[in-house]
Amino acid sequence: FSVPSLEDGTNGLPGPALLTLDQLVPSHCERTQLHLNLHSLIVSVNFPAPNFTGCLPNCGVCTPHQEPDYVLFNLIISGVVLPLLGVFGLMGNALSAFVYSRPECRSSTNLYLCALGFSDSAVILTAIFLFGVESYRKFSVFIYTVHGSVSPIVYPMGHAAQVCSVYFTLVGCADCFVVTCLSNRIRSIVCRTRTVKKAVICVVIFSICYNVPHCFESIVIECYHEKFESPTFELCPDPFRFNEMYAYYYYKLMYSTFVAVGPLLCLILMNISIIGVSIFGSKGGSMGDTIALVLVVLLFIVCNTIALVLNVFEEELSEHLGIYFNYMVDMSNVLVVFNSSFNFVIYVIFSGQFRRTLLLYICGGREPLREMTTSTSGNINSNGSVVAPAPPIIQVITEKSRMRLANDAYGNFLQSTQREVLI
Repeated sequence: FSVPSLEDGTNGLPGPALLTLDQLVPSHCERTQLHLNLHSLIVSVNFPAPNFTGCLPNCGVCTPHQEPDYVLFNLIISGVVLPLLGVFGLMGNALSAFVYSRPECRSSTNLYLCALGFSDSAVILTAIFLFGVESYRKFSVFIYTVHGSVSPIVYPMGHAAQVCSVYFTLVGCADCFVVTCLSNRIRSIVCRTRTVKKAVICVVIFSICYNVPHCFESIVIECYHEKFESPTFELCPDPFRFNEMYAYYYYKLMYSTFVAVGPLLCLILMNISIIGVSIFGSKGGSMGDTIALVLVVLLFIVCNTIALVLNVFEEELSEHLGIYFNYMVDMSNVLVVFNSSFNFVIYVIFSGQFRRTLLLYICGGREPLREMTTSTSGNINSNGSVVAPAPPIIQVITEKSRMRLANDAYGNFLQSTQREVLI
């Protein structure tokens, strides 16, 4: 996720560099932690000094100055387009996770895609709150208060969900690379239930630990909203967020290495190998499933490139683009949600196995009639070797059952090329 620039205050004027706490707070008010936080923001971050109503600062000290054109743009993009994409994505991710958890689709790569469906749903939910709800807070004091109070919790959760999606995409692509490009012996070690479970747990733990610093990047201040004539809460960045060493090492070096450039380079290299082997080789699973995963990875690369650039070069771009930087931020957030929402469409169009399983459960939820099929390709046992197929079952075959037998046999032939993970 990216956040709008906060360089310009409500009035566009910096506060006095040597403003003291006594000069900031009205003389009749007792100094509290709220006033200490405000003073720290004004002195350390050069925010404008607010006016006071009673002993509460007027809201807007941490809100960037917004042009009317941008307010309308933000309302349309973040308040309408983003939630609509998100609702579609939540339904699609729920179906994707359900299908890829079924025995008919259960392989190591598909289990990673199932986990990706959950993390993408978390990305969508947090994005709708952080950016969709935020665009409407100017119309309601209740929304203003809820957003200001809950955002410090949702913000690190959203980043953790996004890192989970990055690494579930990465390990899923790596698993497909092993299946497609490496030997059966390596596949038998890597593509198994125990490995998938360990990888998923490690990704979740790493994502949570990596995003712990985001929990200290914001503070909530109580303020008085003049328009609503009511006290409320506003989210402000903690001065810790603007520390030069923190911004350089965490937001540039670590973010580039572990979240952006590093995973993207790995995905590109593995994608090239998978595409090459799929075109010129004979190993791997069904071509449709491979194409679906490749497109998921390509969509991820395209949609996250803008967010990568904005986060790494935030200061430089904010200085050169001015108010247009916030337009770029809103578009990058929509692209992140689009990426988390569109995978279901790719699965339906390009993965025949996904499509057949989805239709199977939509049309009645019956188990596939595997006992009616005759496999000529054999099955792959636990150590990756091929064993002889079971003897065929003698039965009366009508024209309709003949077509079913042909379809099921072809489906089993495709599934036998990628070892199933049994849970």
